[in-house]
Amino acid sequence: HWWTKAEPIWTLAENSGVRTAVYYWDGCQVEINNVIPTRCLMYRPIRNWDAVNEETEASLEQILNGFSRNKFSLSLLYYEPIDHYGHKYGPNSNETFDAVRKIDTIISRLLESIEKRNLSDVVNVYIVSDHGMAEPKAFIWLEDYIDFNDVDLYIKNGPVSMLKAVSSEAEQRIYNRLRTNASDLGLNVYRKHEIPEEMHIKHNRLTFPLLLIVKPGYYLHLPSIKGKIFPHFNQTNSDRSSFKLPKGDHGYFAKEEHRMRGITYAIGPAFKRGFNSTALKQIDHYQIFCHILGLHPKPHNGSWERVKDMLAE
Repeated sequence: HWWTKAEPIWTLAENSGVRTAVYYWDGCQVEINNVIPTRCLMYRPIRNWDAVNEETEASLEQILNGFSRNKFSLSLLYYEPIDHYGHKYGPNSNETFDAVRKIDTIISRLLESIEKRNLSDVVNVYIVSDHGMAEPKAFIWLEDYIDFNDVDLYIKNGPVSMLKAVSSEAEQRIYNRLRTNASDLGLNVYRKHEIPEEMHIKHNRLTFPLLLIVKPGYYLHLPSIKGKIFPHFNQTNSDRSSFKLPKGDHGYFAKEEHRMRGITYAIGPAFKRGFNSTALKQIDHYQIFCHILGLHPKPHNGSWERVKDMLAE
């Protein structure tokens, strides 16, 4: 498991005597280094949660109640509808825009509640998205280009996948074929030692020998080959015209696809007012939380230079 080499912020906080509450964030129920948050409400799939907006707003009020009574000092809440509707209907759909409007209303009410409770001088609100969303336009049928007899295991479809060959010779054949046809395929293939450092997976033990990163607009179709593909699905129809591209997806290399970029808004006494920060990376947020909470961060890849100017101190 990945958590044998890392830990979430709530584990560090709890071990440092800072109590935490985590709402709808998958994984909070898992003991990591024998620790779980003081309060954990497990992830709930949006497809079975009609009252997500009402319960999200109620949960934020619970969080403020907890802050007021010193029950915890850090809370994280995950809100899924924007991602869900972006996948289902597309990033530019009315359904996705409506989800944005709803969370905007919820956040406005949260800020109003903070002010009414006289917590504006002690509570910081940090809003961040983990990715953007783009609309794929064309499938990549990988089985047209490589012999899957050379493949030991192929993981994931969509904008990114990894591949392990049955032998070094087979790996070379796969690599050569994909490199030769890269422009037609709409993807980049990397051997592990070729992976750009900024992806931060080059040295990870879980990274396969071959990494496939799809170019914007393309989408890897998942072949139905038992024993080699994960996750596996039973493909009963061989008519390719019957397969439908998703309306939206993420996982493209942000350096090539600007729509993968997320957002960050920071409001509260720890942050400057009206300040426009330089672009942050996902790896930067961790140290901001540690700084505000007075925690000693574990080793990480974030840059203090990118975040220091947004802080009030």
